[in-house]
Amino acid sequence: MEINLNKKEEEYTYYYAEDGKQIGPLNLVQLISKINGETMVWREGIDWTNANKLEELKKFFPIVDSSVKTKKNLEEKTNNNAAAEQRADIYIASNSKFFDSHQLAQIRQKLAFVDESRWNMIQTVPLKDPQTSLIISIFLGTYGIDRFYIGDTGMGVGKLLTCGGFFIWTIVDWFQIQSATKNKNFQKIQPFL
Repeated sequence: MEINLNKKEEEYTYYYAEDGKQIGPLNLVQLISKINGETMVWREGIDWTNANKLEELKKFFPIVDSSVKTKKNLEEKTNNNAAAEQRADIYIASNSKFFDSHQLAQIRQKLAFVDESRWNMIQTVPLKDPQTSLIISIFLGTYGIDRFYIGDTGMGVGKLLTCGGFFIWTIVDWFQIQSATKNKNFQKIQPFL
């Protein structure tokens, strides 16, 4: 590249920064061979600035239009966010019966930021149906089968040994088993969020 300098540009003495050190003095020709457009440069009459912002150096270091790159990155990010939110909405819509309503908001918020590998694991988490656990509780709750079904083995054994807490525990579970099932489902999905 041929460098044509005017008289004024030949008179300047430049310094540039590299690894926290000030290097110079250099004339313009020497400077151009040692720096890039992002290098911090100083000369008399200006403060430290990027080389591509100095009038006499702009022709050697054209500024890349970062607005195009930024706009493209922003569009990609927006598309990725929209896809993640859509994926979270689909998951919530298809699995809402497995969770309490106050849990759904937390799950949706966390699902929007889950990466692809974790997303695949979330979809394979086996969730128990609260209605099924209620039906089991009504017919087999005295034997603790409802608690075994949701993975609450300790309480299942307790109900089995006491014949459903002398049937009192069985009746209480008819009202609580669906909520307990939803809480167990929420606990199962938490490690993946």
